[in-house]
Amino acid sequence: MNNPEASIFRFSELTPRPWPNGRGVTRDVANKKSSDGSYDWLISIAELVEDAEFSRYEGCDRILTLVRENSIDLHIDDLSPLRCNPLSPVHFPGDRPTRCTMAGGPSRA
Repeated sequence: MNNPEASIFRFSELTPRPWPNGRGVTRDVANKKSSDGSYDWLISIAELVEDAEFSRYEGCDRILTLVRENSIDLHIDDLSPLRCNPLSPVHFPGDRPTRCTMAGGPSRA
């Protein structure tokens, strides 16, 4: 089996873009788009600097993994808050109203 050549992505070299809802900034690492322009999958690094509503992605599942030291709480619909800790992936539906609150200061996911 052939191993693909490894690539190094430096955060400082990734182009920032606003979240679809305008409440934050993300940097795309890799993605695959469908012929209609929607994402089949997307890997990005989001800056979490304040309490904010997450953008909705209809029909998509999301996995959030914090890569900074501060935890956040996810509020999905009317469910109890879900604590997200660094380096522990959290799975949630992308088409439900979701917001995050900072549990210990800014973070990155």
